[in-house]
Amino acid sequence: MALVWSGWESRGGVLTSEPQVVSWGPGRLDVFARGADSAIWHKAWDGGGWTDWESRGGVLTSAPHVVSWGPGRLDVFARGADSAIWHKAWDGGEWADWESRGGGFQHGPRGTAWSVGRIDLMSLTHDGMIWHKAYGDDRDLVKPAALLLPQLSWSVRFPS
Repeated sequence: MALVWSGWESRGGVLTSEPQVVSWGPGRLDVFARGADSAIWHKAWDGGGWTDWESRGGVLTSAPHVVSWGPGRLDVFARGADSAIWHKAWDGGEWADWESRGGGFQHGPRGTAWSVGRIDLMSLTHDGMIWHKAYGDDRDLVKPAALLLPQLSWSVRFPS
């Protein structure tokens, strides 16, 4: 059996940002993008077909960034109109309300989930500095970027 690429197929939408695609399990794709109304829009593939686009709300000024740290778990992040990072989570059963994660950023966040219950976010402030925020077990909230980023001649500082 040979692995091949499919052709391009439209997934529709009236969107103003690049898409973000994540999977929280086999046969599952979740696509997010900012719509013309500045809300985050979501479409999913469940292994059998695509859902319609659904608004997840918000008033956001960046493309979304999405991570998954386990089956049925999605964490959506984007920069809001107030320049703070905003967060909305899916726990496998329902969507939480948007919550501010604070800050004053020039761009939307980027992040990763590198174990169950662990998320690391980074974003760039107006003064050109990268800030890091971590979520996880409070006994293990290390800042791994502190070991790597200074070698790259970036100005990095970590808020407490």
